[in-house]
Parts: sequence; C-alpha cells; structure tokens
Amino acid sequence: MTMGSPSLLRLSLLALAGVFPSEVRATGPQDDGPDSAGDEAAAFFAEDVFPVLAGECFRCHGGRKRIRGGLTLTSRAGVLAGGDTGPALDLESPRDSRLLAMISYRDEDHEMPPEGKLDAEDIATLTRWVQMGAPWSEAVEIVVDDSSGDDGDEAQEPWGYGPLARPDVPAVRDPTWGRNPIDAFLLAALERRGLEPAPPANKMSLVRRATYDLTGLPPTPAEVDAFLADARPVAYDALIERLLASPHYGEKWARHWLDLVRFAETNGFERDTDKPFIWRYRDYVIEAFNADKPYDQFIREQLAGDELDEVTPETLVATGFTRLMQWDDEPGQGVLQARYDTLDDLVSTTSQVFLGITMGCARCHDHKRDDIPQADYYSFMAFFHGLTDIEVRGPLTEIPTAEERLAYEREVAERDVERARLEARLRGLEADLRARLRELDALPPALTGLEVRVYRGAWDKLPDFDALQPESTSALPEGFFERPSVTLEDAVGFVFEGTLAVPEDGEYRFVLETGGGARLSVAGVTVVDQDAGGRAGALRAGTLALARGTVTVRLDTFEGGDSHGLRVWWSRAEPTSWRYTFEDPGPGWTAPEFDDLAWAAGPGGFGTAETPGAEVGTEWSGAGVWLRREFSWDARDAASFTFVGHHDGELEVWVNGARALHREGFLKRYRELAPDADLAGVLREGANTLAVRCSNRVGGQYVHVTPVRREELGRARPVELAFGRMPLSVEAALGVRRDAREWLEERGAEVWSAGELAEWRDLRDRLQRAKQREIPIPRAFTAREHGADVPVLHVHVRGNAAVPGAEVVPAFPAMLDPPLARVPEPAPGAKSSGRRRVLAEWIASSENPMTARVMANRLWQYHFGRGIVRTPNDFGGLGGGSTNPELLDWLAAEFVERGWSLKAMHRLIMSSSAYRMSTREDPLALEIDPANDLWWRFDLRRLTAEELRDTMIAMTGRLNPKMSGPSFFSRMPADALATSSTPDSVWGTSPVEETMRRSVYIKVKRSLTTPILARFDVADTDSSCAVRFATTQPTQALTMLNGEFVREMAALFADRLRAEAGADPTDQVRLALRLALGREARADEVASHARFIEELRSDTSDGDAVDALADFCLVTLNLNELAYVD
Repeated sequence: MTMGSPSLLRLSLLALAGVFPSEVRATGPQDDGPDSAGDEAAAFFAEDVFPVLAGECFRCHGGRKRIRGGLTLTSRAGVLAGGDTGPALDLESPRDSRLLAMISYRDEDHEMPPEGKLDAEDIATLTRWVQMGAPWSEAVEIVVDDSSGDDGDEAQEPWGYGPLARPDVPAVRDPTWGRNPIDAFLLAALERRGLEPAPPANKMSLVRRATYDLTGLPPTPAEVDAFLADARPVAYDALIERLLASPHYGEKWARHWLDLVRFAETNGFERDTDKPFIWRYRDYVIEAFNADKPYDQFIREQLAGDELDEVTPETLVATGFTRLMQWDDEPGQGVLQARYDTLDDLVSTTSQVFLGITMGCARCHDHKRDDIPQADYYSFMAFFHGLTDIEVRGPLTEIPTAEERLAYEREVAERDVERARLEARLRGLEADLRARLRELDALPPALTGLEVRVYRGAWDKLPDFDALQPESTSALPEGFFERPSVTLEDAVGFVFEGTLAVPEDGEYRFVLETGGGARLSVAGVTVVDQDAGGRAGALRAGTLALARGTVTVRLDTFEGGDSHGLRVWWSRAEPTSWRYTFEDPGPGWTAPEFDDLAWAAGPGGFGTAETPGAEVGTEWSGAGVWLRREFSWDARDAASFTFVGHHDGELEVWVNGARALHREGFLKRYRELAPDADLAGVLREGANTLAVRCSNRVGGQYVHVTPVRREELGRARPVELAFGRMPLSVEAALGVRRDAREWLEERGAEVWSAGELAEWRDLRDRLQRAKQREIPIPRAFTAREHGADVPVLHVHVRGNAAVPGAEVVPAFPAMLDPPLARVPEPAPGAKSSGRRRVLAEWIASSENPMTARVMANRLWQYHFGRGIVRTPNDFGGLGGGSTNPELLDWLAAEFVERGWSLKAMHRLIMSSSAYRMSTREDPLALEIDPANDLWWRFDLRRLTAEELRDTMIAMTGRLNPKMSGPSFFSRMPADALATSSTPDSVWGTSPVEETMRRSVYIKVKRSLTTPILARFDVADTDSSCAVRFATTQPTQALTMLNGEFVREMAALFADRLRAEAGADPTDQVRLALRLALGREARADEVASHARFIEELRSDTSDGDAVDALADFCLVTLNLNELAYVD
C-alpha cells in the first residue's frame, strides 16, 4: 500500500485533525494480521475500526503507561491475548466475544467505555470487525510516546493523587488581616474574586465555638466569665490550650474517628451479636487523641499493632480496627464469599479512611474513574489475607499487665483448689449413695474386687509396672476406675485390677480416653492399647467376644503434667437394630403380631446430623418414620419401667400395642421420657414389642427411644443408656450428675438422712457456682493471623470468590507510583505474616502522597464544617475535587513537619483569622459564592446528635464525667424495642448514673439506635461515615417537644434551677438562659420567660409550679441559640 492510498491518507488527516491521542501515531508496516489479510479487510480496519479504537479505547488500553485490566488494543496480538478477565475475542464464536459484551453493555461489570456507551454505528463497526476475524492492517502500527504524558482531562490523574509538595505562601494585597499562612491562601482566593472576609466573631461566640469544637460540651458560665474577663493578648491561645488539655477533647475527637471506622459493638445482620470487648478500641482512640499520639504511629498501631517491634496491650487493642466490620454468622451467600465480603469491608474502609481512595469500586471490575485496575484491589487485599475470620466470641486476646497476670493466676489456683475439694466431697457422697442404692435395688457394679496401685516415675511409654514397686495400693469399692488423689508434679502411673460382670454372651466394645499412655486388657486379651502410636487425649476403642459370667480386667495407665484424665465405657458391639419404614403402614402396625419383615432394618438414632444432640444411626429426613423392635423385660418389675430418648418432632410410643407415651415439640438432648400411664398388665415376661412413630415437617428431625430401669438413671447419662453404653470410670460417670439430678433428689431420700441430703444439695450448688465462676482477665477483640503462611490470593472474576483469576501478591496502588511492597521473611515461629506492618509503614510514611493530605482535609472539615475536598473519603475522579488545593497541600506538609501532631494542627487552624471569622452574611459574597467555597465567612452549624444529648444532660448538672470502660445501655423506649424480633433481650439496662455519661459511651448496636441520636443524624455504622448530614425533619421537632428523654432532662433541669436559683421565676430564667446559652440574659428575655412561667402556673388547676418550670426548661432546650454554634 502506497502513501498515496486512500486509507493512509485518511489516517493522516485524522491525526492532523487531532482525533487520535497525541502519543499515538501510525508508522511503518507490521505483519500482525490474520493470514494474509486482504486489501479490503485491511482497508476496513484502517478506515473504520482504527479510528474507533484510537478515539475511544487507546487511552486506557494502549496509549498510556498503565494498561487498564491488562488489555492492550494497540496490536492484534494484544487483542487476542486478552486481559485480566480472559481473551477479548472468541474467533470460533465471535458473537460470544468479551469485547462485544463489554462495548454493548451486556457485561454489567465491565461496561466499556465506562463514561458512556459507544454510538450504535461504532458498535456495529467493531462487531463486524470481530466477525471478520479481527483483521489488522499491515500499514498501521501504534507507538506509545511515554514522554508526552496523558491525553485529555479524563486521562489525567485527579489532583489529589499527585505527589505532595509544600506550595509557596501567596502574596496578598491586605497582609494585615492574616495571622498565619492559612489566611494568606484564603485571602488570595477571595481577592481574586473581589471579595472580603467576614469581620471577626465576638469573644462570646469564640469561646462557645472553640469549646464545642474541641470538647463537644458547652462552656460553663465560669469558663465564659474567665475568658471574657481575660484582656491579655494571649487569652485566646490560653483558651485553646486549656481545651486541648481537657480529657473531654479526646471524647469529642474520638467520635469523629469512630464515624470514619464505622465503630459499632455488634456484628449486624439478623442476630446482630456482640463484638466482645470492642469498647476497648473506643477507649484506645479516646486516649490516643488525649495523649496527642502522632498520627503516623496511630496508623501503625491500628493496622499492625500486633506486628510492631514493641507489642503492648495498647497496640493489640488498637488492632480492633480490623474487626469493626459487619459480619454475618449465617451467610446466605456461603462462607467463602462471606469471608471476602468482610475483607472487602476492611479494604474499602482502610483505603478511604487513610488514603482517600475508593478501592472498593474495583472489586468486580476496574475502577470506573480512577486508575485502579481490579488486580490492584486484590493486591491491596493481600495485605489482610492472613487474618483469621471473625467468630461469635472473638477472636479474643488476653492483654493483662504483669501485675494483672499474677493476680489472675493466683485466683485461678485458689478457685481450682476449691473446685477439687468440693468435687472430692461430692464424689464421696454420691459414691456412697450409689453403693447403697445398688444394695437396695440388687444392682451390683459391673466391676468388682477392684483395686488400684500407684507408681511414681518418669515415662514416655508404658513401663512394665509389675517390675516396679508401687507407692500405694487401695481398694475401689464403688466399682469404677478412679484415679486416687495424688500430686502430678512428676509422672504418675496406675494399675487397676478386678473382675467384670458380663451380662450375656456377645461382642462388646470398650472405649478408652486418657491424657497419657494406657492399656486395657479383658480376660487376658489386650483390647485397647493407647500407648502404641497414639496421641494423648485421643479416643481409642476395641472389641472382644465375651461369654456371660465374670472375666478379669486390668488397666495400666500413666500421666503427668497437664496430661491427665481417665474415661472408660463399654457397650454391646452391635447397635440395637430397628425395623423401619417411611411410608404409613396403616392400621394395626403397633400390635406385637404385625408382620414387619418387609420393612428395612437399621441402627437406632433416626434423623439428621444437624439436629442438636443427635447421634444418627440411620438417616431420616422425610415427613414421618415408623419404627418397631423387640425388647426383654421382667413383667414383675413394671414399676421401674421408663424410657430414655430424644426427639425433634411429634413422638408417639406404644408397648405391646398400648400407647405409652406422647410428646409434642422437640428436645436438645437425651433425657428421661417417663411413660404417660402405668404399664403394669401391659408388659409381658420375656419379649415385648416397642413401636414408635415420629413426624416433623420443619427444622431438625430426630427420634430415638430406649426402655430402661429407672434405677439405671444414676449409673450413666441418658444418651449412654439409650445406646447401651455404660461407664467404667468415675470421670465417665460424673457426666451423669446434671442429667440425673432429679433422680438423685428422689432416690437420695430413700437411703440418706435429711442432713446428708441437705449436705449433698449444698455441695452440689457450691460446686456448680465454683465451676461457673470465671476469673476475669483483661481481653480484647484484636487482629489475629493463622501464622506466617498466608493462603494464595487470586483476582475474583466479577467479584465472585468461587471464580479465581490471576494470582496476586501484596502491592500498593500503582497509580500512586509507590515503592515495591517488600514483605520480610517471617521469623521462625512468627504468629503473623508481617504483611500488615508493611502496609502500615507505607501508609504512615511522609513519602505517601495521600495520608497527610487526607487527614489535613479532615481536620479542616471538623473545624469548618466541610473539607477543602468536600468528599473526604474520595480524592479521586468520583469525588468533589478541591476548592483550594494549594492550601490543603500546605496544611498536609505542615502536618508532617509538625511531627504528625493533631494538637499542633488544632493550634495552627484555630489561631487563624479564618477560624475567628463571624458568620455574618455579605450580599455580594452570597451572590458570587453562595456555597462559601472560598470561606469568606464562618459557617453556622447545628450541634451533632451527641453534642445535643450531652448538652441537655449538662444543663441538668448531672453529667457523669466517668471515662472508659464497658458501654452503658441508654434508656430505650418500648416502641423502639418493639422493632426488634427479640424485644425482651435485645437491649439491657444500666444504673441511672451510668446513663448520664457522655454519648460516646452509649452501647452502639447496629440494629437498634438510641432514638435521640437517630433523630439527629448520628453516623451510620454500616460503612465509613466521612460526613454527617444535618437534616431538618418534623420528627426532630416532635422528639424535642414530646420525647421521653428530652422531657426527663427538662424536669431535671427544673430541679437544678430550683436548687440553685430558688423559687423566684426571674432568677430561675436568668440562670437557665445563662447555663443554656452561655451569655447573660437580656432584661426583656427574662421578663418574657418569667411571664410565660406565671401563665403556665395560672393555667393549671392545682397551680403546679413544678410542671410550669419544667415546661419552661423544655422550651429552653428547644432554643435555636442552644442548638446552633455561631
């Protein structure tokens, strides 16, 4: 093709006309097309396809240094290779090509170009090109000129992402107005627009403004008087210093930070369970602000306080930041996707709060406006990928001081000694009871003639005890393997020998669990050998055929240190078999003569494994099940007959065709099921027929019923009896106690005196209390990782965790031109990967272009009502841009220069003439700059929800200054509780004095917000709240006039006025306005309000002065002058 050809001529004209980006140019030929593309196809590409690609696609996919989504469209090879989501073209089925799905907006997650859909003609052109096999012209080659920079406004990175450099302070025409460089930046902008700053505020406005801004509380009359009377030039500076030194400063400014990190004490979703001890994170933030912790250190501790060189309880508590997200304990989308939902929350919050970047927008696709490819999102997530999942109760970390640890260990030792003492005494009493009852009921123990020999030594395998000298020998008349009370300073060994009564011929199963090595021999045969390759604490079992009668039994075992415990059971090896059907068998099926040979057979325990307390032998998940089996009984012993069992669903039981039991509902564990009627005359000698029906259509499903003698309830737990398992050791038998309490109560009276029974009850209750007693130790909800090894992370295609894409490694967002994220090799035995510390160090670095800039903007926002960047969490293309970028950069540079000190920045900002301006309006400024973007005046602001509540309590004189500690439950109206599915348990109660604490200490429950706070725009805790909006709604007025809390505060306010001002309405009004507004009341105000009180009194039938004064106080709490800061 020659230079004079129409195709190249048209390309040249288009380039000259500026249609293509400046860095894209056509040069010599390249052989990059399909096999010898014809002239017609090449011309179509050059004349029709290339202009569309160059004009719409190259700026993100080939004409810049960074390639979005890994897709290069400047060569055919790049088109065929595809990008992060896979091949762009499907040459075998062109209509299914990803490229066509994206440009037609059929792919909702990858709509290209993102700023607007292509014209139908362009889409048709690209569609035809793909159907032709994507031919390429030999005469077209795209060359990227990196030196030319990005093209066009859309291709440029937002201002906020650029490097941070301190700008020069601008010169101004009126240098007398400014007190520091802040004023020069603002005044220069005003002078360019022909505007002037508002005059300074008066001292009354300043003291109220500064006090609320730094403490969130109103100034007291004494504080106002002191400031107004201080004529020194440094009076205002002294005011700021006093407020910064107040502990209330941390409470106020911590609230700003808690908004950002979406602090809440519950997990959200349906059950909204608690995040235990997360209030310690709130206290950490308050203390950090009060101590003026450098902001860079504040960052490091929250992101990686467990990975720092010096890890302390404080830095561990700080990592609660990583646990503040919502968490669903019953995720409908599956556990895997739910895990990445929580990590997404952490990625989004971290990037927004510290960096002003909306990384979360790139979870499913490349960011629509910022240069954040999807891979960068997952590379950022990789820093957090080692974190363990949240659990219902944690993960919790103990954080005691050395002194607290010693005290804790001492109390634990004392408690354990007391438990052991009570346990031994109770064990002795119950052993005596069982022995007497066996004599009474003629139920001999399974083990007789049992004795134990004790040995001392140091072993790691079972020794030959017969070759050793025992330390002691003693009898065990109760018939259980029982470890004598011995110290476990060294290894200790036991040898038990006796005889075992076998009730009938058959296969028997023996189960053994011990903390050390053990060997069980029956009839001279080793049945269980836990020392042979087993681990301590593991269950071991063996079976043996035995004949009816008695056989020898021997158990050799040793233990030491923390490895102790001994539990032994035995049972018939084959489970009891039932005949069963899932179809209604019709009439007569409960009769003994019914033929059930066609039914299936299976072991007992019918149901589903998810049912609480179930031990499933045969699966059943239908609407109903019908069961039959035979059992033997002594018909003369009908009085001792009972059932043990478990059911989830309606249960009916028949014995020999007679209905014996009917139960509705469900159980959570096995228990005795006493017959509904006396079965004397029903039970037969020898074989009897048991028939069971259970039906259930919702929830769990389970049924198992076994006949037993009532006397056996004291020998084993109901679940063991149901399956024929009987304990051979005391520790196995001890599990009986909870299930057999009623049995022991009933039968104890048969053989014990009243005194013995009372002693047993007392010991039982004391032991229960001792077991339930938890020794407190400081704990916190903290970051925790699985260890040094972190699972591999991949890009999730379209955000779906089940569809992995390319593998990623930890990396910082590339658009910030960061250094390489180098994660050091973890030390041997490291508990975490160290990845979060790498991230924290980069974010906290003075070289990071975003960190200081974002926080400086927030400081400005919290002092002036809005940020220099109005979208404080988003400095990018979706954000609002900066109204004075030079000022913000100067503040950011100053922030770093001043050691990341927040208090130093408060002093700087609040000492400016800009902060001291009045709120006075200027008609010209309102016309030119109605939004006050140039800060020609100070903006009036309404008190925040917390400030309003705290102010009302302060008016009563009952504000509780208590700091830190567990949150309190505010008074919650019944109608608010009624919105919960569990109104009786969703909220707690706190003592009255606790409810008078500051609002920052109120329990923050995601599903239930204190009404007075909710009405006045408290922060949403589901996501980072960068800006609170001050709405005006009718419900706010109704709350302030009729709300339970406000009226209660008004009544307490009235009590204070009577106590401090006496009975004179004039004095009461004067004090009320002074407390509420800070200033002295004018004479006309006093007269008007006093007259109002008198009118209220005269309107009441009984002249109730208390109600009149309280109503006046209610009006005072509703004054705009109280609710707004001038």
